This record gives sequence, structure tokens and C-alpha cells, in this order.
Amino acid sequence: MAKGENIFKRKDGRWEARYVKGHQPSGKIQYGFCYGKSYKEAKQKVAEMKFSIIQAAPKEISSDSFAHYCEEWLRSKQSRVKPATYVKYETMMRRHIEPALGEYCLSVFSTGLIEGFCSTLQYEKRLSSKTIRDILTCLRSVIRYVGRQIPSMPTALEIVYPKEDQKEMRVLSLSEQTQLTEYLLTDMDACKFGILLALLTGLRIGEVCALRWSDINLKEKTIHIHATMQRLRNISETGERKTTVMIGSPKSDKSLRTMQKVSQW
Repeated sequence: MAKGENIFKRKDGRWEARYVKGHQPSGKIQYGFCYGKSYKEAKQKVAEMKFSIIQAAPKEISSDSFAHYCEEWLRSKQSRVKPATYVKYETMMRRHIEPALGEYCLSVFSTGLIEGFCSTLQYEKRLSSKTIRDILTCLRSVIRYVGRQIPSMPTALEIVYPKEDQKEMRVLSLSEQTQLTEYLLTDMDACKFGILLALLTGLRIGEVCALRWSDINLKEKTIHIHATMQRLRNISETGERKTTVMIGSPKSDKSLRTMQKVSQW
């Protein structure tokens, strides 16, 4: 019985995945087959096979190459998004999207090419589902940008996102919080104070690091959160340091808040 994507479970217990291998002179489709002990193994093998076939397609670095439009898309985003967001986009583009897809002509872009790219991220680079989803979301945005520049470009390419990893969050019990608080209050220093403040207020690490004395009102017992600190990769061509520290506004307007003492903290 098929489980989708031309993948079937055989009577001998193995999984069989079928893919288009080529065409005969008459135009008749030639199919290839991959086998695995599980559905996942068969799907991985057929995705890799599709990718290897598409890699044989003509490539060229020109104004028609996907890399050309990746760079245009990045430039369009630089003045419209926060520095941290831009660095994230630029990193995904340089490390993953352009090395794998940049040299391809727009005319050979297909769902199969994207499936092979996704398979590489998942099974060869072994990236997390969250990272892969971020990369594919960035890729989809570039494809849509190309579609606005070239109406003939197929923008309705199917992109299958991997399932999110469902991991239960581990939180401290009340006894563990008490034990940690007692430790932090012993021989207090700047580092311990920062951890204690985050523990008792729920502030993020970046928010704690961005706090200034002017944000704290001891008389009214309030803390005003309006900034966050991040260490970002330095993408400046003349930058001597690999990273740079930046203080900017929080990720969303909801993060702008004033906290007031309502309990013992």
C-alpha cells in the first residue's frame, strides 16, 4: 500500500520508492527504484537519487543564476529588517542556499531539486528541524522575489517542511529553585546576580545584559525593559573581529514592558 510520494511497502517487508530516471527516445518515462528497510530510508535514498540527477543539469554563473537573485533579495532586506535578522538571512544564504542552489539556472528549478536540497540538510548536514524550516522559509521568500521579477518563473514549487521536534521543556522544581537561589546569594558577584535576576523575573539573557541603571527605579520597585543585547557575526568586509555586540530593540512590541514588584524578588 502506498504511503505517498510513490513509496510502497512490498510483500517482502521492504519499502520501494519509485522516481523518474529519464525518458526513452519514444518519450516513454523510464523509472528507477530505491529500496529500504523502512519508509524513511527509502524516502532518503530516492531524494538523494533525484538530487544527483538534477545536479547533472546545466549550471552557469550568470544573471540567470539563482545566486544572482539571492544577492538581490539580500540587498532588498538589509535596510528593512533588524541587524540580527539580516545576519541570520545572510548566514543561511552563504552556508546553505547559495552553495547548493546558487549556480543553477532558473529554468531547471523544480520541486525535485528542492527535495534533494532538503534531504541534504536533513540527512547529510543533520540540521535540526527548526533550522531546516528556517532555511526553507528563506528559500521560499527568495523564490517569490524571483517570481515578482520574472513572471514566467514557477513560484508554486512544493516545499515540504520537516516536522517539528516535539521536546518537553525541562523546568526547575520549587526545591531546585530554592537550592539555586541559595547558591546564587552566597558570595554574590555580577554573574550570579544576573542569573538570579533572570530566575526571579523571567528576563531573557539579552534583556538582562542590556539593562542600565536608568531602567531601574528602586523607589517604585520597577524594571523597564526596552532593549536587548546580542553578539552577532560581523559581516562587515573591513571588520577585524569575527563578532560584534549590538544593543537594539526587542524582537516584538510585546517585549517592551515595565515589571513591578509583586512578590519577594
